Amino acid sequence: TPLHANVASNGVTATGARALGAALVANRGLRFFGLSFNHIGDDGCTETGRALEWNGALTSLEVMGCRFKDRGALAIGLALAVNRSLVQLNLRHNALSEDGLDALGDLLDRNTVLLQLGFTASAHVSSMKLTRLLRRNRRLRQEEGPRDLEKEVVRLVHQQHKLHQAQQVFGEYQRLAVELEEGSAKTDAEFNVVKSDILRRCKDIGATIAFTEGTIVDLRAKRDAMQADSVKLQKEMEENLLILKDKLKDETTLVAAKEAEAEKQAEQHRRLVEARRARKAELEARIDAATAARAHHLQTARDARHRISEIEAELLANDELRPTRSPQGSRPSSAERRPAAPKKRKQKAKGKAARGNNLLDELLDDD
Repeated sequence: TPLHANVASNGVTATGARALGAALVANRGLRFFGLSFNHIGDDGCTETGRALEWNGALTSLEVMGCRFKDRGALAIGLALAVNRSLVQLNLRHNALSEDGLDALGDLLDRNTVLLQLGFTASAHVSSMKLTRLLRRNRRLRQEEGPRDLEKEVVRLVHQQHKLHQAQQVFGEYQRLAVELEEGSAKTDAEFNVVKSDILRRCKDIGATIAFTEGTIVDLRAKRDAMQADSVKLQKEMEENLLILKDKLKDETTLVAAKEAEAEKQAEQHRRLVEARRARKAELEARIDAATAARAHHLQTARDARHRISEIEAELLANDELRPTRSPQGSRPSSAERRPAAPKKRKQKAKGKAARGNNLLDELLDDD
């Protein structure tokens, strides 16, 4: 870590001073920091003062000609009230008023570490006050010299005691080193044995790797052949698939035509069945009508036969009741005056009976 850092006359602004202040807070090795003749103003000087509150390693700070006023100087004074490492501070060529220097003196009254302070005095009173504070700090530093010497002696005695303890620890470490060397020789022998075994195994592994590489080459060749066969098979499958699609399309068209034909035949069959049912119903109606007509004819024939029987019976009864000869001395009736009429009526009745029997026989023949 560098001990000195000087960024004087580099055009640093308040923003840059803020970043440098953050770096000072984190740094623990820097002893001198020069920020002179940069236009940081009161804001930049305030950021630098805040960094001094946390930095305990910086011993010298120069902020000459940084164009800050009383506010910036008071920010540094507040930081020095708690800082215990800074011994040199240079504030020359800045616009500090008499009141600002007086307030800075009040703040530095609590600081006993600062030994050198550079400033441009505008009043004799403020200058004397600050000079008096610096003389006090130098006197306190001189008075602390013997005490510091005693502390240094105590520190050296303590260091000597620690050195003696370190020598004992070093002797113990030397003994352990001898033991380690003996163990190392034994370990080297064991290592050589293990190394020989490892070399033998490496040789076997190399042979195995060579065999494996040859096997891998063969497998890659087989894989390439299988990939070529796979590509060829895939092309054949695609061609077969196209053929099957065409066949499927043709079969689909054929099936659709057959289905249409089947539907047409089904429609014709349905119509035929309906026509047969209608024909059957018509025939059944005609059979029913013929059956009814046959029954009617049979009944008519029975009635006719019965009527013929009645007529024959009447004719027979009339023949039996007719007188064979009228008595003498009586006047003949109109029937007697027409003796040929009964015979004609009888013949006529027999003819009707014969026609009725013939009609009945025809009806029976039809059944």
